[in-house]
Amino acid sequence: MKNIFDTIKIGFKKISRIPRHQFMNRFSLGIKKYFSDYPTYIIFQSVSACNLQCKHCFINNYGTEITDGVTKIILYKEFLKIAERLKPLIKHCNYFVFSTFEAIINKDLFKMMDYLMEINPSIQFLFYPIPCN
Repeated sequence: MKNIFDTIKIGFKKISRIPRHQFMNRFSLGIKKYFSDYPTYIIFQSVSACNLQCKHCFINNYGTEITDGVTKIILYKEFLKIAERLKPLIKHCNYFVFSTFEAIINKDLFKMMDYLMEINPSIQFLFYPIPCN
């Protein structure tokens, strides 16, 4: 019985940390995900390269070769093929994340975003912040 109360207490602590203006949005996203079986976020790696030279980053140690693959910037044609396969998910998701490395390196990034906006006009784009030198 004590474990149940501890779990509830932890849950309330977590909820109380969420800013009030974000709570309903997060709550509705959770409900939507639970009932719709569609993802709220899609995380897509369009680039596996970076032109920053951050001292803390492992990429600088490998040059063009990364231990789990070659550095690459996805072509727009490749992106279209993948986006077509993901179309049913894109139509229902709220956020699309161009993840890892430096997404802006890809010259077609804004074309990709425009294409996603055609599929889902209410989609929002998120990017991971890049700590610079």
